[in-house]
Amino acid sequence: MTEDDYRALGVYDPDTHGAERLAMLDYLVGLGATSSDLQEYRDDLARLASVLAIRTGSERLTAREVAERAGIDYSALIRSWRALGFPDSPPDARIYTEANVEAARLAPAAAVLFGEEAVLEVSRVVGSCMARIADALVSSFLIHVELPLHDGDEVDLSVAKANAAAGELLPVFLQSMEVTFRQHLLAAQRSLAALQDAQSSGFETQHLAIGFADLVDSTGLAASLPAGELGRALTAFEATTVDVVVAGGGRLVKFLGDGALFAAANANRAGRLAVALRDACGADPAIPPIRIGLAAGPVLTRDGDCFGATVNLAARAVSVAQPGAIVTTESVHAAAHGLSFEPLGTHLLKGFADPVPLFGLTGREDL
Repeated sequence: MTEDDYRALGVYDPDTHGAERLAMLDYLVGLGATSSDLQEYRDDLARLASVLAIRTGSERLTAREVAERAGIDYSALIRSWRALGFPDSPPDARIYTEANVEAARLAPAAAVLFGEEAVLEVSRVVGSCMARIADALVSSFLIHVELPLHDGDEVDLSVAKANAAAGELLPVFLQSMEVTFRQHLLAAQRSLAALQDAQSSGFETQHLAIGFADLVDSTGLAASLPAGELGRALTAFEATTVDVVVAGGGRLVKFLGDGALFAAANANRAGRLAVALRDACGADPAIPPIRIGLAAGPVLTRDGDCFGATVNLAARAVSVAQPGAIVTTESVHAAAHGLSFEPLGTHLLKGFADPVPLFGLTGREDL
């Protein structure tokens, strides 16, 4: 395209734009940008570079055309996309490609094996996880790549090139995600014999030890610490928690803002994990004091998360713990070995009718 072409499209004005704008437009056209692309992203041309690298295919389809080509009911397609976290698009919006058609064909095939509701349930988990991964990647790019490249009010060509370079990493990233997913899938395999009451309840229940770890007085920390310092504290806490829990043979279920929920196959392993986590966090000056609650028993496992009375009991136990302390229930105290405890008496915990005996886990006897 020429300068006159850009002027006709309304994306370049020699009175307000300089040579940098022309260079960026030429660069984007070289990457495959069309006239409509330039017009759509005229106010955010640097981002167009990553869009060109990320999106697949050149033909643009409406949602109904995707359903027709995939051979599935339109309403079923919309239900699937909503479960994956995508809002309904305008009827005439041509924002989909043949890749969406291929993906849409998967749901009916999976429904034959698992059932439609089970497929939608898994889709919600997949959509939520993918949205979080995408947001984390975009945030990391903005802070660590794009922000240092900003020079003045106008985003320059270097930012567009950085966006394109990030987009070019996508195939390798997706390949690494596949490898990681396969490894996690192998690690997650278990037999029906390991489940409890699955046939009667219709859901998977396992006997697990559950741990809650959280930062003490996180509300006060959020109010008193600058955003950067708070971010570094949370990052250090999350990194340490992942390292300790995974290295100790546990599973990090999720982070809950300033806290973490983890699971272990038995009380003894959970106790050792809790001691290691407390000591590791205590040794890092960037991490504020933490406290941990432990309980063991039947746990409803659903969509990668954990639910039930055992989980609630661990969460209530942590509210009793002082900074740097580990509070456990009788189920952990009775089953753990090689660990030292001190009785804390009985406590009335929210949501539990009877007083609950609690114990302080002070450390490992074999150290």
